[in-house]
Amino acid sequence: MPFICRPPEGTGPKCAWGPQVWWGDADSVIRLAHWQQRRDLEGLPRITHVCNTAAKTARVPYQDRVPGVQYLDLQMFDLFSITRRSSLWPHIERDLRRAVAFVEEAVRDGGIVLINCWAGQNRSGSVILTWLLTHKVPETGESLGLTPEEAVEHLKSVQPRSLSNHCLEKCVLAMLGFIDDDATGTEIGCNSCSMEDPWEHVFSKSCTSSKSSKCMSSKSSKSSKHGWANTLAICLVRN
Repeated sequence: MPFICRPPEGTGPKCAWGPQVWWGDADSVIRLAHWQQRRDLEGLPRITHVCNTAAKTARVPYQDRVPGVQYLDLQMFDLFSITRRSSLWPHIERDLRRAVAFVEEAVRDGGIVLINCWAGQNRSGSVILTWLLTHKVPETGESLGLTPEEAVEHLKSVQPRSLSNHCLEKCVLAMLGFIDDDATGTEIGCNSCSMEDPWEHVFSKSCTSSKSSKCMSSKSSKSSKHGWANTLAICLVRN
């Protein structure tokens, strides 16, 4: 039986771009039935689409899914040392593009879409950032008119801790052509230069346990400051 970690109870979906795009954490999707009832009481439209970017951990069994809601399950990575040169970036970019296409279709069809990850900060934030910078208003064909700086500022006004993974943010902006790929390296103000990741010791120990043969990566990955993140990601992909 798969291990399911229950998240702490949250405050429910937050409006990321009214009235159709909403932002949440694991609790928002796992207890969606509860939040739908709350929305009814508050006079808010019900969620019709869910883009779960952390489906590996924020797991919603099919029998527990809200009837009538369309779900997209993705297993994005929140790697604090990610660059566009990483072997894992194609996986992240593929999921980003799938997520944005899903959100765009939901909005175009008049739906109410919830984008979530585990904490409601980085993976879901990167999807919403990408959507804000690429969405075209159907009636006019024009963009929302936001610069990258304005889009990030808007997201932080909704969720102050959003996009704390600056490497992921830079990769998104490079993918969209707003900055050069050279600016996505860890030497240009990314997380691994400016902070110590508190999870490093946790996963470095876990990957030496009984599943170490699956979790071990290259020597170069282990020697980097945040090589544990790539190690963990490879372990998750193989599982």
